[in-house]
Amino acid sequence: MPDALEIAREDQAVFSKVDLKDDLPDFIRVKLQEAAFTEPSSYGMFAVGLGLATPLLWSQTQDMWLLAFGVGATILSINRMIIGLFFARLNRQSGWPSLTTCWTVIFVTGSFFTLDIAALAIRAACLKDAISIELTAIIVAAYMIGLVTRAGAFPEVAIPHTLMLFVPLIAAALIAGTAVHFLIALILSYFLFAAVRIILVVHGRIKAQLLAEHRLSVLARTDHLTGLANRSGLEERALVALENSRSGQSHFVVALIDLDGFKAVNDTHGHGAGDDLLKQVAMRIMKVVGEKHFPARLGGDEFAILFDENTRIERATSLASELVTTLKLPYKIGAATLHISGSVGLACREDSADTFSAILERADKALYRAKNAGKNQVQSLRTNVIEPACKEDVIRPTYVVA
Repeated sequence: MPDALEIAREDQAVFSKVDLKDDLPDFIRVKLQEAAFTEPSSYGMFAVGLGLATPLLWSQTQDMWLLAFGVGATILSINRMIIGLFFARLNRQSGWPSLTTCWTVIFVTGSFFTLDIAALAIRAACLKDAISIELTAIIVAAYMIGLVTRAGAFPEVAIPHTLMLFVPLIAAALIAGTAVHFLIALILSYFLFAAVRIILVVHGRIKAQLLAEHRLSVLARTDHLTGLANRSGLEERALVALENSRSGQSHFVVALIDLDGFKAVNDTHGHGAGDDLLKQVAMRIMKVVGEKHFPARLGGDEFAILFDENTRIERATSLASELVTTLKLPYKIGAATLHISGSVGLACREDSADTFSAILERADKALYRAKNAGKNQVQSLRTNVIEPACKEDVIRPTYVVA
């Protein structure tokens, strides 16, 4: 899983190129996919409208084709509502299905529905019955609203459906061959172009909004100086990891890092040099822990590492020792060569009742011991429950330095 810096860089790259030709990030696709099924009740209302319009058409025209088209459109609307409810329920239970599945369902059902409405409109025009034409126009107008709404999620579906609706109408007008029908074909072509344009604009705006929201969310969890996660980002990630470790066989190990001699750098060389030094420290931490683990800057010269769920404390201690060695290497800041070191405190989850704040407190105590023991070293802290000599004794945890 990518670290916070990579997420921020990828998000910034995506946000800077909001182009419909680009592949959407997964998190945007999921949100757009959800939007396509969030209002199944609207299709129920549409089905009611079609159900009322169909018998009215029948009473005025006695035309079996119009009746068949109207009944078909009503059934497809009800079917679309049921599909929306099914996907919404599936999401609550186990998450959204694949994008291909959603795309296929919407495209197939929508295609039948669009062609049915186009045939209904052509049939009404051929009958030259005013009520049939007016009711069909109302149905088509309502369906166009649905197409534009769907454009926010799937323009690649909404645009073909728009073509399926307009192209048969344009073709029918041209086949009629009169000057008036030719003018109608031109007007329909203009509205086809306008509808496609609206679909693209709606999708672009919705996508840009979602990307902006995601970017703000990432920035809120990212340290602006180093690109690592900040305290909020660490806590958010840690709470999820801790819950996973309780429910499975995974491990939960956290390290706190404090730089030795950083204040002297700020006092001697200025805060600019201190900032450059912190950036180099962050890069060294990322180089040591790699992509598996989750580094963060808590503030000032304090850093933290949330280790991968498969990492035992022994392996975490080994990585922390490697980090201490790396942090002690010289730093080149401008013309100056600076020397600092780092102290590390480690702690892990020891039972199912352990909280993140308790684990962090133990890591902080281990860090304090490392500082007092001479700095530039790693210490871990675990609790050892002492068995009582008799029943009246109280069991008290004793901190043991590993």
